[in-house]
Amino acid sequence: MLTRADLTKLAEKESRPAVTLYMPTHRRGRETRQDPIRFGNLLKQADSQAAEQGAEEAESVRELLAAVQGLEEDQDFWAHQSDGLCLFLGEGVERVERVPISLEEHVVVGERFDVAPLLPILSWRRPFFILKIDQHGAALLKADGEALVEQPLDSEYDSIAAAAPGRNREGALQFHSASSPRAQRRGEGPIYHGNAADKDAHAADMRRYLAAVDAAVTDSLRDQEGPLVLACVEETNSLYRELSECDRLVDDYVEGAPDGKSEDELRLNALALVKGLERRDTQQAVQRYGDATGQGLTLDTPERIVEAAKAGQVDTLLLSEADGTSYSGQQSDAARAALLTGSDIFVVDEDLMPSPSGIAALLRYQV
Repeated sequence: MLTRADLTKLAEKESRPAVTLYMPTHRRGRETRQDPIRFGNLLKQADSQAAEQGAEEAESVRELLAAVQGLEEDQDFWAHQSDGLCLFLGEGVERVERVPISLEEHVVVGERFDVAPLLPILSWRRPFFILKIDQHGAALLKADGEALVEQPLDSEYDSIAAAAPGRNREGALQFHSASSPRAQRRGEGPIYHGNAADKDAHAADMRRYLAAVDAAVTDSLRDQEGPLVLACVEETNSLYRELSECDRLVDDYVEGAPDGKSEDELRLNALALVKGLERRDTQQAVQRYGDATGQGLTLDTPERIVEAAKAGQVDTLLLSEADGTSYSGQQSDAARAALLTGSDIFVVDEDLMPSPSGIAALLRYQV
C-alpha cells in the first residue's frame, strides 16, 4: 500500500522521461478480462505520447515500457486486483501498485510523475490495528490494504484463567453464554452465577488479564503508527478503556464476540470506524481554515497557493475531490509542492470545500 513517504519520493523524482499510468481495475466478474486489454492500450498511449516528443524520447520510453509488457499476459496478476492500478516508470523507478480507490484511465509522459490522483490516500489512517479480545485470549491484527496480519502480543496472561493463579475458576464461578443467538450478536457477554465473593474475584482476574493485554499491546505498537479498534463484547470494552494506557483507541468499537465474525467482516466493520476519524479530521481542517479567514492566513487563488507551497508556507492544503483524474495543472503543482514541504493535504467533498476555485490553503504564518 502506497504511503505518504512513497508519494513524496515519487514527487521528488525529476528525470525525463517519467511515465505515469492510472486505470480502473476489477476484483471479479467479466470486466477482469478487459483489464489487461485496457492496460495494453494505455501502454500504446504512452508510446504515442513519447513519439510526439521526439525520437530520443520515444526510444527511452520504449525501453521503460519493455519492463512491464509481460504483465498483459500474466493471468495471475489480473486475477488478484483491487479497485485501481497505477504504474510509475523512470530512471531507477519501476513501480506497479494496486490501490483500493477507483482511478480513471490516465497516461502522462513528462519530466516528473503525476501523483495527484492518489491524494485521497493521504487522508486515510492506514495502517490501523484491531484488538480482538475475550476471556479466552487476545489477538492484535494489523490491517493494511485488504489483509489482516497478526502482530506479536507477548502478554503475561493469555486468558482470564491464567490471570487467576492458584484458583480453579471453573469450580468457583459458573457461567453460561447469552440467552439467545440474537443476544450474542448484540455482544452480550456471558452470564455468571456464584456468590458475591466469587464475582469479585472474577472481576479482579478480568482486570488483571486486561491490564496485561494492554501492556503487551502498548509494547507491540511502540514503533508503529495507526489507530487501534477494539473488537469485543460491551463489558470488555468498558473495562478495557477504564484500564488502558493506550492513547490511540478509537472511540467506538466493533461490538460482539470477535470469534463470531469472519476476517473480512471484522476488517470492514473496523474500517468503517476508522473512516469516521478521517471524515472528522477533514471537517476539522476545513473549520480551521474558516476560523483563520480574514487574518492573513488563508489563500484561495491557485497561482498564489502554488507559490506559497513551493516556499514552504502552506500548513494545510485543501483540494476539492476531483472527477477521476481531472486535477488542473496548478492543483497538481500545489499538491506536489505541499508533499515536498510537509504540508497536511486533505481531499474535500464539494459541499465542504470553502473555495469556489477548488483549492484552498491555510498558511503557517502571515504573508
